[in-house]
Amino acid sequence: MRAYGTAPDGRLFRSERNDELPKPTILRAWHKARERALPPEPAATDLAASPYDLRHAGISPWLSFGVPPKQVAERAGHGLEVLFRIYAHVLSGSNDAIRALVEKGLQGDSSDTE
Repeated sequence: MRAYGTAPDGRLFRSERNDELPKPTILRAWHKARERALPPEPAATDLAASPYDLRHAGISPWLSFGVPPKQVAERAGHGLEVLFRIYAHVLSGSNDAIRALVEKGLQGDSSDTE
C-alpha cells in the first residue's frame, strides 16, 4: 500500500486508466478467491456469490443482534425505507427478541411503581 497508495476515494484496488476496476475483472477475481476459500460443498451453492453479498452478511446480523434499524441504515448508507424493504425478513424473524425486550421493559416499569 505504501508503494502504490489507494484510489482517491480510498479503494485499495484500482486501474491505471480511471481508478475504477471493470466489474468483470472484480467478479473474476472474486470467483477465484471464493473457490479457494470455500470447501467444495458451500462453493457449489450461491453463498457469497458476489462481493455485494458481504454487505448483506454484515447488515443482517446487526439487525438480528438488536442494533436499532436507524443506526444500521446509517452505517450501511441506506435510508430506513430501503433497509426495511431489503431486510424485512431479518426484522420479522426477531419477534421473540422484541417480545423479550418489551417484557423486560414492562417488568422494569412495574417495579418502579411498587
